[in-house]
Amino acid sequence: MGKYDDLIPFIFDNIGGRKNIISSNHCATRLRLKLGDASKFNEDKLKNNSLIMGTVKRDNEVQLIIGPDVDKVYSLFNKECNKSEFDNQVRQQKRRRKNLKSYGTSIVDFISGTFVPVLPILVAAGLVSAVLNILVTFFGVSTTSGTYTILNTVNNAGFYFLPIYIGYSAAKKIGINGMMGMFLGAILVHSAIDGVKGLSFFDLAIPITTYNTTTIPVIFGVLFMALVDKGADKVIPDAIKFFLKPLIVILITVPITLILLGPLGNVVGGYIVSLLGLMFDKMGWLSVGILGGLTPLLVMTGTNQALFPLVFAMMAESNYDSFVLPAMLAANVAVGAGALAISLQEKMLKNGPWPFQQALLE
Repeated sequence: MGKYDDLIPFIFDNIGGRKNIISSNHCATRLRLKLGDASKFNEDKLKNNSLIMGTVKRDNEVQLIIGPDVDKVYSLFNKECNKSEFDNQVRQQKRRRKNLKSYGTSIVDFISGTFVPVLPILVAAGLVSAVLNILVTFFGVSTTSGTYTILNTVNNAGFYFLPIYIGYSAAKKIGINGMMGMFLGAILVHSAIDGVKGLSFFDLAIPITTYNTTTIPVIFGVLFMALVDKGADKVIPDAIKFFLKPLIVILITVPITLILLGPLGNVVGGYIVSLLGLMFDKMGWLSVGILGGLTPLLVMTGTNQALFPLVFAMMAESNYDSFVLPAMLAANVAVGAGALAISLQEKMLKNGPWPFQQALLE
Protein backbone atom coordinates (compact mmCIF):
# COMPACT_ATOMS: atom_id res chain seq x y z
CA MET A 1 0.00 0.00 0.00
CA GLY A 2 1.30 3.46 -0.93
CA LYS A 3 2.05 6.25 1.48
CA TYR A 4 -1.01 8.29 0.44
CA ASP A 5 -3.59 5.53 -0.13
CA ASP A 6 -5.24 6.09 3.25
CA LEU A 7 -5.08 9.87 2.85
CA ILE A 8 -7.53 10.01 -0.07
CA PRO A 9 -10.56 8.47 1.72
CA PHE A 10 -9.65 10.56 4.78
CA ILE A 11 -9.86 13.72 2.66
CA PHE A 12 -13.20 12.66 1.16
CA ASP A 13 -14.60 11.95 4.63
CA ASN A 14 -13.71 15.46 5.79
CA ILE A 15 -14.82 17.51 2.80
CA GLY A 16 -18.32 16.12 2.44
CA GLY A 17 -17.63 13.28 0.00
CA ARG A 18 -17.42 13.18 -3.78
CA LYS A 19 -20.80 14.80 -4.23
CA ASN A 20 -19.54 17.96 -2.55
CA ILE A 21 -16.65 18.45 -5.01
CA ILE A 22 -17.21 20.86 -7.90
CA SER A 23 -13.63 20.89 -9.22
CA SER A 24 -10.11 19.93 -8.22
CA ASN A 25 -6.67 21.21 -9.17
CA HIS A 26 -3.18 21.53 -7.74
CA CYS A 27 -0.18 23.85 -7.78
CA ALA A 28 3.39 23.13 -6.71
CA THR A 29 2.48 22.22 -3.11
CA ARG A 30 -1.29 22.47 -2.63
CA LEU A 31 -4.34 20.41 -3.54
CA ARG A 32 -6.99 22.98 -4.46
CA LEU A 33 -10.66 22.05 -4.23
CA LYS A 34 -13.88 23.89 -4.94
CA LEU A 35 -16.72 22.59 -2.77
CA GLY A 36 -20.47 22.86 -3.15
CA ASP A 37 -21.00 23.22 0.61
CA ALA A 38 -17.96 24.66 2.42
CA SER A 39 -19.50 23.97 5.84
CA LYS A 40 -18.65 20.28 5.35
CA PHE A 41 -14.94 21.12 5.26
CA ASN A 42 -13.58 19.74 8.55
CA GLU A 43 -10.52 21.95 8.91
CA ASP A 44 -9.49 20.73 12.38
CA LYS A 45 -9.35 17.06 11.45
CA LEU A 46 -7.56 17.73 8.16
CA LYS A 47 -4.91 19.87 9.89
CA ASN A 48 -4.23 17.11 12.40
CA ASN A 49 -3.32 14.58 9.71
CA SER A 50 0.47 14.24 9.58
CA LEU A 51 0.45 14.12 5.76
CA ILE A 52 -1.31 17.50 5.52
CA MET A 53 0.90 20.46 6.44
CA GLY A 54 -1.94 22.95 6.68
CA THR A 55 -5.19 24.16 5.17
CA VAL A 56 -6.53 27.36 3.63
CA LYS A 57 -10.24 28.16 3.25
CA ARG A 58 -11.67 30.99 1.19
CA ASP A 59 -15.44 30.90 0.64
CA ASN A 60 -16.10 27.54 -1.04
CA GLU A 61 -12.50 27.17 -2.26
CA VAL A 62 -10.21 25.17 0.00
CA GLN A 63 -6.54 24.23 -0.18
CA LEU A 64 -4.72 21.32 1.43
CA ILE A 65 -0.97 21.93 1.76
CA ILE A 66 0.65 18.60 0.85
CA GLY A 67 4.17 19.58 -0.18
CA PRO A 68 6.22 18.46 -3.21
CA ASP A 69 4.29 15.16 -3.45
CA VAL A 70 1.06 16.98 -4.25
CA ASP A 71 1.05 15.63 -7.83
CA LYS A 72 0.95 12.06 -6.47
CA VAL A 73 -1.92 12.92 -4.13
CA TYR A 74 -3.75 14.72 -6.94
CA SER A 75 -3.36 11.69 -9.22
CA LEU A 76 -4.79 9.35 -6.57
CA PHE A 77 -7.52 11.87 -5.77
CA ASN A 78 -8.53 12.07 -9.44
CA LYS A 79 -8.63 8.30 -9.81
CA GLU A 80 -11.09 8.17 -6.96
CA CYS A 81 -13.09 11.02 -8.43
CA ASN A 82 -13.36 9.49 -11.90
CA LYS A 83 -16.54 7.61 -11.12
CA SER A 84 -19.97 8.15 -12.61
CA GLU A 85 -21.31 9.53 -9.34
CA PHE A 86 -18.70 12.30 -9.36
CA ASP A 87 -19.02 12.99 -13.09
CA ASN A 88 -22.78 13.43 -12.82
CA GLN A 89 -22.35 15.84 -9.91
CA VAL A 90 -19.83 17.91 -11.86
CA ARG A 91 -22.16 18.12 -14.85
CA GLN A 92 -25.02 19.24 -12.61
CA GLN A 93 -22.85 21.93 -11.00
CA LYS A 94 -21.68 23.21 -14.38
CA ARG A 95 -25.27 23.66 -15.53
CA ARG A 96 -25.88 26.20 -12.77
CA ARG A 97 -25.73 29.84 -13.74
CA LYS A 98 -22.29 31.30 -13.17
CA ASN A 99 -21.61 34.71 -11.73
CA LEU A 100 -18.67 36.99 -12.51
CA LYS A 101 -16.61 35.66 -9.60
CA SER A 102 -16.99 32.06 -10.73
CA TYR A 103 -15.84 33.00 -14.23
CA GLY A 104 -12.76 34.64 -12.76
CA THR A 105 -12.08 31.54 -10.67
CA SER A 106 -12.50 29.35 -13.75
CA ILE A 107 -10.00 31.43 -15.71
CA VAL A 108 -7.38 31.24 -12.96
CA ASP A 109 -8.07 27.50 -12.58
CA PHE A 110 -7.57 26.97 -16.33
CA ILE A 111 -4.32 28.95 -16.37
CA SER A 112 -3.04 27.11 -13.30
CA GLY A 113 -3.99 23.69 -14.67
CA THR A 114 -2.34 24.49 -17.99
CA PHE A 115 0.97 25.93 -16.84
CA VAL A 116 1.76 24.10 -13.59
CA PRO A 117 2.27 20.67 -15.27
CA VAL A 118 4.75 22.28 -17.69
CA LEU A 119 6.90 23.89 -14.98
CA PRO A 120 9.13 20.81 -14.37
CA ILE A 121 10.22 20.96 -18.02
CA LEU A 122 11.14 24.63 -17.75
CA VAL A 123 12.91 24.12 -14.42
CA ALA A 124 14.96 21.24 -15.84
CA ALA A 125 15.79 23.12 -19.05
CA GLY A 126 16.75 26.29 -17.18
CA LEU A 127 18.98 24.46 -14.69
CA VAL A 128 20.67 22.51 -17.49
CA SER A 129 21.64 25.88 -18.97
CA ALA A 130 23.20 26.85 -15.62
CA VAL A 131 25.08 23.54 -15.45
CA LEU A 132 26.31 24.08 -19.00
CA ASN A 133 27.62 27.55 -18.19
CA ILE A 134 29.48 26.17 -15.15
CA LEU A 135 31.03 23.37 -17.25
CA VAL A 136 32.20 25.82 -19.92
CA THR A 137 33.48 28.49 -17.50
CA PHE A 138 35.15 26.38 -14.81
CA PHE A 139 35.75 22.93 -16.29
CA GLY A 140 36.90 23.81 -19.78
CA VAL A 141 34.15 22.02 -21.73
CA SER A 142 34.47 23.11 -25.37
CA THR A 143 31.51 24.74 -27.11
CA THR A 144 32.20 22.44 -30.08
CA SER A 145 32.14 19.21 -28.07
CA GLY A 146 29.38 16.62 -28.09
CA THR A 147 28.71 17.24 -24.39
CA TYR A 148 28.01 20.91 -25.06
CA THR A 149 25.79 20.10 -28.04
CA ILE A 150 23.67 17.61 -26.09
CA LEU A 151 23.20 19.80 -23.01
CA ASN A 152 22.51 22.87 -25.13
CA THR A 153 19.90 20.91 -27.07
CA VAL A 154 18.25 19.85 -23.79
CA ASN A 155 18.01 23.50 -22.79
CA ASN A 156 16.71 24.67 -26.18
CA ALA A 157 14.14 21.87 -26.47
CA GLY A 158 12.58 22.85 -23.15
CA PHE A 159 11.67 26.28 -24.51
CA TYR A 160 11.57 25.91 -28.30
CA PHE A 161 8.85 23.24 -28.21
CA LEU A 162 6.83 25.01 -25.51
CA PRO A 163 3.68 25.16 -27.71
CA ILE A 164 3.65 21.34 -27.82
CA TYR A 165 3.78 20.99 -24.04
CA ILE A 166 1.25 23.77 -23.49
CA GLY A 167 -1.02 22.36 -26.19
CA TYR A 168 -1.18 18.99 -24.44
CA SER A 169 -1.63 20.49 -20.98
CA ALA A 170 -4.33 22.97 -22.06
CA ALA A 171 -6.29 20.30 -23.92
CA LYS A 172 -6.20 17.94 -20.93
CA LYS A 173 -7.30 20.74 -18.62
CA ILE A 174 -10.22 21.77 -20.79
CA GLY A 175 -11.39 18.16 -21.16
CA ILE A 176 -10.48 17.17 -24.72
CA ASN A 177 -7.89 14.73 -26.09
CA GLY A 178 -4.47 15.94 -24.92
CA MET A 179 -2.77 14.39 -27.94
CA MET A 180 -4.81 16.62 -30.25
CA GLY A 181 -3.60 19.69 -28.36
CA MET A 182 -0.04 18.39 -28.66
CA PHE A 183 -0.60 17.80 -32.37
CA LEU A 184 -1.69 21.42 -32.83
CA GLY A 185 1.40 22.64 -30.97
CA ALA A 186 3.66 20.47 -33.16
CA ILE A 187 2.03 21.87 -36.32
CA LEU A 188 2.69 25.44 -35.16
CA VAL A 189 6.41 24.86 -34.54
CA HIS A 190 6.96 22.81 -37.71
CA SER A 191 9.69 24.36 -39.86
CA ALA A 192 7.31 24.61 -42.84
CA ILE A 193 4.97 26.92 -40.88
CA ASP A 194 6.88 28.58 -38.03
CA GLY A 195 7.93 32.05 -39.22
CA VAL A 196 7.56 31.15 -42.91
CA LYS A 197 6.70 33.84 -45.47
CA GLY A 198 4.18 33.62 -48.30
CA LEU A 199 1.92 30.89 -46.89
CA SER A 200 -1.73 30.73 -47.91
CA PHE A 201 -4.68 28.40 -47.42
CA PHE A 202 -7.15 28.29 -50.31
CA ASP A 203 -5.87 31.73 -51.37
CA LEU A 204 -6.30 33.12 -47.85
CA ALA A 205 -3.02 34.72 -46.77
CA ILE A 206 -1.47 33.44 -43.55
CA PRO A 207 0.37 36.12 -41.55
CA ILE A 208 4.06 35.50 -40.84
CA THR A 209 4.13 34.35 -37.23
CA THR A 210 6.85 32.80 -35.09
CA TYR A 211 5.39 30.23 -32.73
CA ASN A 212 8.36 28.55 -31.05
CA THR A 213 8.75 29.47 -27.35
CA THR A 214 5.26 31.07 -27.35
CA THR A 215 2.26 30.05 -25.23
CA ILE A 216 -0.75 32.25 -25.98
CA PRO A 217 -1.24 31.30 -29.67
CA VAL A 218 -1.54 27.58 -28.95
CA ILE A 219 -3.85 28.26 -25.99
CA PHE A 220 -6.17 30.26 -28.26
CA GLY A 221 -6.00 27.40 -30.77
CA VAL A 222 -6.82 24.75 -28.17
CA LEU A 223 -9.77 26.76 -26.81
CA PHE A 224 -11.17 26.94 -30.34
CA MET A 225 -10.40 23.25 -30.85
CA ALA A 226 -12.52 22.46 -27.79
CA LEU A 227 -15.51 24.19 -29.37
CA VAL A 228 -15.01 22.28 -32.63
CA ASP A 229 -14.52 19.03 -30.71
CA LYS A 230 -17.79 19.39 -28.82
CA GLY A 231 -19.66 20.34 -31.96
CA ALA A 232 -18.24 17.39 -33.89
CA ASP A 233 -19.14 15.09 -31.01
CA LYS A 234 -22.82 15.99 -31.43
CA VAL A 235 -23.14 15.61 -35.20
CA ILE A 236 -20.80 12.74 -36.15
CA PRO A 237 -22.36 9.25 -35.84
CA ASP A 238 -20.71 7.01 -33.25
CA ALA A 239 -19.91 4.34 -35.86
CA ILE A 240 -17.44 6.60 -37.69
CA LYS A 241 -16.53 9.04 -34.91
CA PHE A 242 -13.16 7.43 -34.17
CA PHE A 243 -11.92 8.12 -37.71
CA LEU A 244 -13.87 11.19 -38.77
CA LYS A 245 -13.82 13.34 -35.63
CA PRO A 246 -10.02 13.90 -35.42
CA LEU A 247 -9.96 14.72 -39.15
CA ILE A 248 -12.77 17.29 -38.90
CA VAL A 249 -11.37 18.85 -35.73
CA ILE A 250 -7.85 19.33 -37.06
CA LEU A 251 -8.94 20.48 -40.55
CA ILE A 252 -11.08 23.23 -39.03
CA THR A 253 -8.80 24.19 -36.15
CA VAL A 254 -5.48 24.51 -37.99
CA PRO A 255 -6.49 27.04 -40.68
CA ILE A 256 -8.40 29.22 -38.19
CA THR A 257 -5.45 29.14 -35.81
CA LEU A 258 -2.90 29.99 -38.51
CA ILE A 259 -5.00 32.72 -40.15
CA LEU A 260 -6.54 34.36 -37.09
CA LEU A 261 -5.95 32.97 -33.59
CA GLY A 262 -2.19 32.37 -33.74
CA PRO A 263 -1.29 35.86 -34.99
CA LEU A 264 -3.81 37.33 -32.53
CA GLY A 265 -2.16 35.41 -29.71
CA ASN A 266 1.24 36.78 -30.68
CA VAL A 267 -0.16 40.31 -30.72
CA VAL A 268 -1.70 39.82 -27.26
CA GLY A 269 1.60 38.44 -25.99
CA GLY A 270 3.42 41.46 -27.41
CA TYR A 271 1.03 43.85 -25.67
CA ILE A 272 1.49 42.01 -22.37
CA VAL A 273 5.27 42.31 -22.65
CA SER A 274 4.98 45.99 -23.61
CA LEU A 275 2.68 46.69 -20.65
CA LEU A 276 5.05 44.99 -18.22
CA GLY A 277 8.00 46.76 -19.80
CA LEU A 278 6.22 50.11 -19.48
CA MET A 279 5.40 49.45 -15.83
CA PHE A 280 9.01 48.44 -15.15
CA ASP A 281 10.40 51.46 -17.05
CA LYS A 282 8.15 53.96 -15.30
CA MET A 283 8.30 52.54 -11.78
CA GLY A 284 11.66 50.74 -11.88
CA TRP A 285 12.60 48.84 -8.73
CA LEU A 286 9.35 49.95 -7.07
CA SER A 287 7.28 47.81 -9.49
CA VAL A 288 9.31 44.74 -8.51
CA GLY A 289 8.86 45.60 -4.84
CA ILE A 290 5.08 46.02 -5.20
CA LEU A 291 4.71 42.66 -6.95
CA GLY A 292 7.00 41.03 -4.39
CA GLY A 293 4.88 42.42 -1.56
CA LEU A 294 1.73 41.06 -3.17
CA THR A 295 3.21 37.62 -3.92
CA PRO A 296 2.22 35.92 -0.62
CA LEU A 297 -1.37 37.08 -1.12
CA LEU A 298 -1.33 35.89 -4.73
CA VAL A 299 -0.01 32.48 -3.65
CA MET A 300 -2.61 32.10 -0.90
CA THR A 301 -5.43 32.82 -3.35
CA GLY A 302 -3.92 30.82 -6.21
CA THR A 303 -3.91 33.83 -8.53
CA ASN A 304 -0.10 33.71 -8.82
CA GLN A 305 -0.68 31.07 -11.50
CA ALA A 306 -2.16 33.78 -13.71
CA LEU A 307 1.29 35.39 -13.96
CA PHE A 308 2.92 32.45 -15.74
CA PRO A 309 1.76 33.57 -19.20
CA LEU A 310 3.38 36.94 -18.52
CA VAL A 311 6.67 35.25 -17.63
CA PHE A 312 6.65 33.09 -20.75
CA ALA A 313 5.67 36.03 -22.96
CA MET A 314 8.59 38.09 -21.65
CA MET A 315 11.00 35.18 -22.08
CA ALA A 316 9.81 34.61 -25.64
CA GLU A 317 10.21 38.30 -26.44
CA SER A 318 13.40 39.17 -24.53
CA ASN A 319 14.88 35.79 -23.47
CA TYR A 320 14.60 36.84 -19.83
CA ASP A 321 12.12 38.05 -17.23
CA SER A 322 13.24 41.06 -15.25
CA PHE A 323 9.98 41.62 -13.41
CA VAL A 324 7.78 38.73 -12.23
CA LEU A 325 10.34 36.06 -11.28
CA PRO A 326 12.74 38.45 -9.49
CA ALA A 327 9.80 39.82 -7.49
CA MET A 328 8.66 36.33 -6.51
CA LEU A 329 12.22 35.31 -5.64
CA ALA A 330 12.56 38.30 -3.31
CA ALA A 331 9.19 37.46 -1.73
CA ASN A 332 10.18 33.83 -1.14
CA VAL A 333 13.51 34.85 0.40
CA ALA A 334 11.70 37.32 2.66
CA VAL A 335 9.17 34.69 3.77
CA GLY A 336 12.02 32.24 4.45
CA ALA A 337 13.90 34.84 6.47
CA GLY A 338 10.73 35.63 8.44
CA ALA A 339 10.18 31.94 9.20
CA LEU A 340 13.80 31.57 10.32
CA ALA A 341 13.49 34.63 12.58
CA ILE A 342 10.33 33.26 14.21
CA SER A 343 12.01 29.87 14.70
CA LEU A 344 15.01 31.47 16.43
CA GLN A 345 12.75 33.62 18.56
CA GLU A 346 10.69 30.62 19.67
CA LYS A 347 13.83 28.67 20.56
CA MET A 348 15.16 31.66 22.47
CA LEU A 349 11.93 31.94 24.47
CA LYS A 350 12.01 28.23 25.22
CA ASN A 351 15.70 27.58 25.86
CA GLY A 352 17.16 31.03 26.41
CA PRO A 353 19.24 32.99 23.89
CA TRP A 354 22.06 31.32 21.99
CA PRO A 355 25.51 32.92 22.35
CA PHE A 356 25.28 34.90 19.12
CA GLN A 357 21.74 36.02 20.03
CA GLN A 358 22.94 37.12 23.45
CA ALA A 359 25.69 39.13 21.78
CA LEU A 360 23.13 40.80 19.54
CA LEU A 361 20.89 41.59 22.49
CA GLU A 362 23.79 43.17 24.34
